[in-house]
Amino acid sequence: MYKRQPQEQVEIIDVAEEVAQALSLKAKNREMKIRISSDEDLPQVTADRAQVKQVIQNLADNALKYGLSGTEVTLGIKKCAQIPPSASFKTAPGEAVAISVNNKGPKISPENLARLTERFYRMQEHKDLNIKGTGLGLAIAKHIIIRHSGNLTVNSNGYNGTTFTLYLPVKQEN
Repeated sequence: MYKRQPQEQVEIIDVAEEVAQALSLKAKNREMKIRISSDEDLPQVTADRAQVKQVIQNLADNALKYGLSGTEVTLGIKKCAQIPPSASFKTAPGEAVAISVNNKGPKISPENLARLTERFYRMQEHKDLNIKGTGLGLAIAKHIIIRHSGNLTVNSNGYNGTTFTLYLPVKQEN
């Protein structure tokens, strides 16, 4: 699919701001707000900017789609010492930037969490509520994340909603 490693220097905060702007009308229509919270002095990441934007936009769009009307979606961006390891693919060593997307919505069961990045997988609750989707967004995101030697984690509980965290290495290995 992609032979070359990502090579652009990307300011993640700029990408997050573009995504928030692009989704502001959808947020307004759902009576929701998108808030960005970030560390100072974030390092750039070596990445494919368009692909990173696609992943962040997908995660934020899902947060708006599945979050409760009248709540807030938070994009949190911070530096971290390393990417959490994956059981199924290699992640890059060294510093990373973590981009979390949190919404206040119903808890996702452990059974559903385990299947979220499968192609065409959609939760029955979303089908029952007639929430539109193809079940491809997170599967595509996973392939982009693997290309970048990053990772994606998901936490969901009834109190704090659901948080997807995308980890991208500051530097790509050769």
